[in-house]
Amino acid sequence: MSKLNNIECVSKILIVGGGIAGMAAAMRLSDQGVKIDLIEKDPEWGIYGTGLTLSILTMRALCDLGLAEDLKREGAGFDILDMFDPTGNKITSIPNPRLYSPEMPGAGGIMRPALHRIMSERVKASGTNIRLGLTVKSYTQDANGVNTTFSDGSTGRYDLLVAADGLYSEMREMTFPDAPKPEFTGQACWRVLFDIPADWDTARMYIGKDVKLGFNPLTSSTMYMYLLEHVPDNPRIKESDYIEKLMALTKNFDGAIGDLRKNINADSNIHYRPLEAILLPQWVKDRVVLIGDCAHATTPHLASGAGVAVEDAIVLADELSKNVDVIAALDAFEARRIPRGSFIVNNSLEIGKLEMSNAPMSEIGGLMTESFKGMAAPY
Repeated sequence: MSKLNNIECVSKILIVGGGIAGMAAAMRLSDQGVKIDLIEKDPEWGIYGTGLTLSILTMRALCDLGLAEDLKREGAGFDILDMFDPTGNKITSIPNPRLYSPEMPGAGGIMRPALHRIMSERVKASGTNIRLGLTVKSYTQDANGVNTTFSDGSTGRYDLLVAADGLYSEMREMTFPDAPKPEFTGQACWRVLFDIPADWDTARMYIGKDVKLGFNPLTSSTMYMYLLEHVPDNPRIKESDYIEKLMALTKNFDGAIGDLRKNINADSNIHYRPLEAILLPQWVKDRVVLIGDCAHATTPHLASGAGVAVEDAIVLADELSKNVDVIAALDAFEARRIPRGSFIVNNSLEIGKLEMSNAPMSEIGGLMTESFKGMAAPY
């Protein structure tokens, strides 16, 4: 990793949220000489979920953050996405270019708990002051800083406040009371873990009439299946019904998927989540800046939500290092990031709409190809 420029326009920053966006910001900003306080409302600082797909965008962003060796050691990589019809006939193969380096796979996957552990250990080692079980109760701004009152009654003053508290952000509502709320997209995503079959060496996607499913490796031996379902009424599904429902959704897929279905049982790690998205037209208010899902939560169709959040953190630190004035730096950050975030969110939503309308594979594939080109562009 090349030498980073120190940041002179701020000396102390508060980061609200200990997810991927907040941890990435703490890592990059502390590396550049800034004193960081990071607060996280979860007193256990835990993580929920199965695996995380590393699109070409996400793979590059995490490697730019300095995690390439960690991803090699604890994740899995691939350069090809093979696409099939429900009977197992290959339709096409989509290459994933190696954006970071010739030695690093273009895309991949990693278990979410593993990535959380890797990043949280880096944050702890950075000297960041981490306070768990804490939220911002209120804040005020003046020309030179932000005064905060925390949920435990303590207070603090900072040069900048970075809101990174996720899809259901309290900081977003506090900063932009009239901002839109997360909106249900009409789809839900299922995820379940499997052992990787011996003859699989790429990621796979299967396009059915009513559902799309795919498989991404997470380790050398483990992969997860994601399945996107059109659920316009957004029904509540009991966990006790997960297996029966998942079996019904995959019944029309033959071959390898038919074999894998036999392994779904009461011990399977199954997750179900209705998909919601949000895209704010403004991410900055004076000395408060929103990053990650707080500002631009997307759907998993381009597997780049985490990567765009990491890009946010890297670009924020970059602009702070290039500007002597905080407000100028935040204006430059917003100018760089809003078009990028909008591209990912809007294209992801459009792919979902095409899937729900049973659009031809040629149309969906065309938009995915266009999206991959945009994702590969410099950020």
